[in-house]
Amino acid sequence: MEYETPDGSQFSLRSVRSGPNENGNFEEYTSVSAIVDGIAYAGRLNGTPDEVDQGDMVNSLQPVPAECIHPPFQEGFTVAPTFDSSVQYLKAPSFTYDDCQPGKTFVADCVLNEVKVLERLKASPHPNIVVYHGCVVKNGRITHLCLQRYPYSLADYVGTGLDDVQYNKILRAIKEGILHLHSLGLAHNDLNAENVLIDADREPIIIDFDSCLPLGEPLLKGTGTASESQPPISSAENDLVDGLQSIDDFLQTEGRR
Repeated sequence: MEYETPDGSQFSLRSVRSGPNENGNFEEYTSVSAIVDGIAYAGRLNGTPDEVDQGDMVNSLQPVPAECIHPPFQEGFTVAPTFDSSVQYLKAPSFTYDDCQPGKTFVADCVLNEVKVLERLKASPHPNIVVYHGCVVKNGRITHLCLQRYPYSLADYVGTGLDDVQYNKILRAIKEGILHLHSLGLAHNDLNAENVLIDADREPIIIDFDSCLPLGEPLLKGTGTASESQPPISSAENDLVDGLQSIDDFLQTEGRR
């Protein structure tokens, strides 16, 4: 559950299952995350997101240690230009209460990884991969990624139905973008319908590169396939088999009516 207040503050409520604890039990709770005046907060409440009282939600929030979600800006990275909301989008870190405990840097590590990938793609662009404008930096840390804004989600675009030409064009263009990524020695590893937008020319655009890693590396996150003897790794198969199939299934279900 996500929403934005009139003053521009952003709130996200997510049901989380954590554990096991020292007794081997799992706990379920609602994680609250918020960005207010550019500052990140997190909180934890009992119950489901639908049961959360707004007053309790606000009272639960505590400032997030910057090092948990905002990696240091590094030499060679691109500083974002002055933000223009009509053509640009600011991507903030996605985090839960557990992610924000002292000493944890998983979210910051994922942000840093995504910046490194986007910098490579900025140097070797492709028309079906998101345009990256740079990092928003505060106190030496990366707070947001500045990306091109696109007018449609894939779900919006296919909602009115697809003919054969549109259907084939979408799959072909996404595959071309993925093959370009593979030519750089990278795999996306989280290719699905939610990670595809549509630009003004009706071209599909691949987004969300926080699971993208060099081929063969163990995954930090994403949807790679694991075997019984090996954890999931970054691979072309994750994109060309699992990812493209999930998008094809989505197009067949939502667009081919």
